[in-house]
Amino acid sequence: FRSTGATLTMNSSGMVITDETYENDTLNGLRTTYTETGRIKVTETFRKGILEGQRRSYYDDGTLQQDVYYINGEMDGVAKWYLQTGKLTVEYTYRKGIMDGPAKLYDLNGLIRQEGKYVNDVEDGEWKEYSDGKLVKTILYKNGTVVKETLAK
Repeated sequence: FRSTGATLTMNSSGMVITDETYENDTLNGLRTTYTETGRIKVTETFRKGILEGQRRSYYDDGTLQQDVYYINGEMDGVAKWYLQTGKLTVEYTYRKGIMDGPAKLYDLNGLIRQEGKYVNDVEDGEWKEYSDGKLVKTILYKNGTVVKETLAK
């Protein structure tokens, strides 16, 4: 029973593991989850019990792992995933929980490895593949199926 207001949950060592706000027994506002060592693990915002707004998750060392925006409980907008080194590794665009829009994948050096777009959760149109930042191949997709591949000259 939580009713209304801020609620802290602690582990057996007395460390705060969640800090969340309720309104009429329903999550409403910021919820922060912490690791056993007290570092922030996840920050997310709820509206009437539904994930709404920015959600960020972190590696155990505090480095950003994922940065996603939610509308009505579904990913919506550009979602980014990071390596523990802090380098961006993937960017997908979501609309109502479905991949729909530009997508980019990066190599370990932060250079673009692949880019294209999704339409209704499948690859569509022209995708480009790179190696060390140089274009090596272009792939044409139609509804998730490869139509044509062209090696770069």
